[in-house]
Amino acid sequence: MMNYKVLIFFLLLCTCAKSQTKLMSYKSSTEINETTLSGNPAYSFELESYEKGLISLEEFKGKVVILNFWHLRCGSCWVEISSLNKLLSKYKDDLVIISITQDNIEDLNKALTPVEKGYEIKDEKFNAKYINYVIIPEAQQLIEKYKVSYYPMNFVIDQQGVIVKALPFMRNWSDEINGFVDNAFLEEEVVKLLKK
Repeated sequence: MMNYKVLIFFLLLCTCAKSQTKLMSYKSSTEINETTLSGNPAYSFELESYEKGLISLEEFKGKVVILNFWHLRCGSCWVEISSLNKLLSKYKDDLVIISITQDNIEDLNKALTPVEKGYEIKDEKFNAKYINYVIIPEAQQLIEKYKVSYYPMNFVIDQQGVIVKALPFMRNWSDEINGFVDNAFLEEEVVKLLKK
């Protein structure tokens, strides 16, 4: 009986140590994004989008840009889509959202149908029925440039092309949707940038 208690204690100890390592890894990765990227010019790019032509970050100077890094297998990424759609609908003249993924076109075709102003979502289990912003597929090099290690990951870029904030994990970008973690930098912060 004593051996089982020792074994259980040892397993619990190993599990806690592993969780602590993941927590430290998250913190250091977030700090790297915050300290090395915030306040610096955004990495420029010119890449082929999913069914919407060539997209260049430079063409959106003068607008606030949210770079939304996500992938098809990320459940939180799908949940965040509704609030991003609502935010873009409210501020479409001054705000641009560019979704960046490592997923290939074949996989995107299984999940999405390109339509005139975005993409319809084929799977009915998701709360969003469409994505109303552009998607750039197969963007592994850009993902590495931005040091993305958590999904979704969002970078808010001001009108001059400077990264204002790096935001890991799911966000509530519109006050109409609840249940999101860490609502510290939301719609009101984007609105402040739009007023500059």
